[in-house]
Amino acid sequence: MNMMNNPKISIVVPVYNTEKWLKRSLDSIINQSFTDFELILVDDGSKDSSPTICDSYAALDSRVKVIHKINGGVSSARNAGIEHATGEYITFADSDDEMLPGALAEMAKFDEDVIISGILVLLQDEIREHTPQNKVYSRKEDFNHIINSHYNDACLRGPYAKSIRRTILLDNHIRFDHNLHWGEDYLFNLQLISKADSIRLIPAMTYKYYMGIGGSYKFSIDEFNYTSTIIENAISYFGNCKQAIEANRKGLYAILMCYISSHRHNQKMKLAKKILRYRIWQKFPTGRKYRSLFEISRVLFLGF
Repeated sequence: MNMMNNPKISIVVPVYNTEKWLKRSLDSIINQSFTDFELILVDDGSKDSSPTICDSYAALDSRVKVIHKINGGVSSARNAGIEHATGEYITFADSDDEMLPGALAEMAKFDEDVIISGILVLLQDEIREHTPQNKVYSRKEDFNHIINSHYNDACLRGPYAKSIRRTILLDNHIRFDHNLHWGEDYLFNLQLISKADSIRLIPAMTYKYYMGIGGSYKFSIDEFNYTSTIIENAISYFGNCKQAIEANRKGLYAILMCYISSHRHNQKMKLAKKILRYRIWQKFPTGRKYRSLFEISRVLFLGF
């Protein structure tokens, strides 16, 4: 495609078995007042009617492109969207969420490398607003402030509600890590912020995130490993982001405790000894503190 005809924004939406919510999501994008965009739907091997729904939208609107691929996970799907995008900027949305009215028009006003906007998080009957401060960062040394201020916000942990200059991703080979199944979007954002030259935060709400409810959650050792990887990379990208690293470290400890406590009594000690040998504990300056916390908790709460 000729560069003069490339759209301003490419919207990448990974799709996998979301027929129940897909039309709601796509309509929220198609009906945006800002129209200079392409919508890239990446069908990641869906088994329901999602592929048909995607194709029907493409048949009615030339801005919609559909990629059908073998199932490889959400990171693989998002990466495929990045490879096919032609816009000056890229933004991501999930196929069970909504883009709020005026979202694209709001983000298109600015020309920084990364624009980060607000998110509405819906959890059952509760609505939480994650609103960034209205601020522009153009010095690398100031980017740590973004991490420290928003380390626990949906604004930073998810890939949505952001407009990203596509060349930042291409020139720095930034992609979603398909080997991670938890926290890969947070790691993506850390890489993105570390490579950008300018970042703007805007208080406008542009995205509605429907947090999944129902079902039981099983703590997995994989989640511990994924969290360890994220923390190590956070230290690599932003070594002095103390608040963010400390918060994630506490989260790591909580995951660890829940994981061990979910096993039978005769398995707990074996797991504890194995995990305490992980290099993640020795990597942090406060590693001894957390080892001590673990020792106390195992006696008080785990019974061994």
